[in-house]
Amino acid sequence: MRRASDEARYFIGSFAASPRRTHLKDAGDRIVSELSMRQQQGYSTEPLNTIVKAFSSYGPINTQQFLPISIYFDRIPVPADYVLWNQGDEPQGLYIIESGLLRAIYRFENSAQDFEETMVAGTIAGELSTLSDSPRNCTVVVEQAGVLWKLSKANLHRLQIEQPELARVFIQFVLKGTLPRFGLGPLSGMKSSCMRFL
Repeated sequence: MRRASDEARYFIGSFAASPRRTHLKDAGDRIVSELSMRQQQGYSTEPLNTIVKAFSSYGPINTQQFLPISIYFDRIPVPADYVLWNQGDEPQGLYIIESGLLRAIYRFENSAQDFEETMVAGTIAGELSTLSDSPRNCTVVVEQAGVLWKLSKANLHRLQIEQPELARVFIQFVLKGTLPRFGLGPLSGMKSSCMRFL
């Protein structure tokens, strides 16, 4: 009669010698090697995953084309209650939200028009004021701690010089994302998650 420990040894031994085990080990070794090489080269899946998430509703995204854009973004962990910018500030860049929540607070001369809204992961904040180089029209506060990816005005300019086609496609996607807020474009019938002019 076999004991449980003998059965476990038999199972492990047969699994170790199986072609499937060898194939799985080879695949695992290749993945670990590739990930190690990417880390050494400074490659990360972020902010690319967040960019794809933000733009996926607006058309197909060629991830290979977007891969070089990562070097132009800075990762910014933000705590709750951090003020990202104040209404009237000059824009320093645009932000893609990887995680967390941002609250946009709009204040007008007629306080009856004041309103607030929340921006969620996978959306862009500050794009219109950055692209138009206009003062911020609201205050943005971190409602829930998270991670943002900032494309500064300087890095946007660098992107336009060093990768003009990528910059064109990126800006086109950013602008497509603003169309639903104005009742334009293919998603205009959908309720926008954020009717902001950041």
